[in-house]
Amino acid sequence: MGFFSSIQRPRTSFCFALLLSAFGACAQTAVDERLLGLSEQDVISALPDARRVYKPSLGPRGSRGLFALDLVDTGQAPTEVTFFFRRRVLERIEKRQRTPESQCQGSYASLVASLSAQYGNAGGVNLDADQNGSAAWVLDTFKVMAYRMQVANRCDLLVAIEPHVSKDASEL
Repeated sequence: MGFFSSIQRPRTSFCFALLLSAFGACAQTAVDERLLGLSEQDVISALPDARRVYKPSLGPRGSRGLFALDLVDTGQAPTEVTFFFRRRVLERIEKRQRTPESQCQGSYASLVASLSAQYGNAGGVNLDADQNGSAAWVLDTFKVMAYRMQVANRCDLLVAIEPHVSKDASEL
């Protein structure tokens, strides 16, 4: 997690400058929790290959998927990343990957193992062997959710990253 785990919801271009210095000005910015809280312009600056979508998708709590990015990792299915903004601030990152139905369960188990190596043990894992599954990691400033959605001839793997806002019991 490092330096950015202590920063809650960076919102200015100053924070973007810190982000660039942490990655090195010439390095490609990783698509992960460190982008949460950035403005639309800062996300576009950090990810110049991101494109504005023609028809924004609706996300949770009034957010809108305004930008998308296609990632291709060697040996894996292409991943489409959608960036959801609310009040011009990045509130959610969704990474979606389509795999053949026959590889669905193995791909999902590999995804959960990879996320567990990165974020620690999952707080809740549902490995329904038939069609769907989910896992979640809740950290101090963000949360990561992984989903497997299997339908005839298709398997979607989704990873969603959002800020984690903990509420005091008195606020409920």
